[in-house]
Amino acid sequence: MARPRSACAAEFQLRAARMATDQKRSVAEAARQLDVGDNLLRDWRKAFLARTALSGHCNPSPAYGERRLRAEAARLKAEWGLLK
Repeated sequence: MARPRSACAAEFQLRAARMATDQKRSVAEAARQLDVGDNLLRDWRKAFLARTALSGHCNPSPAYGERRLRAEAARLKAEWGLLK
């Protein structure tokens, strides 16, 4: 019988990925200990490794910068409107 799906917190996913990576445990062993599926833990570990490998070394996309600037402009216009 399949277990019901539960939404896992981001912290739990991060700790689980670190457990499988930093403690040199096999993914299957860590998954059994945490009571999650092997493939799910592999996905979390893959995302964790990709995030740590790219942290500080990647440049944000131009679209991200444009969105950030537009949001900042909208916020400033709203503040300006309150001051009038």
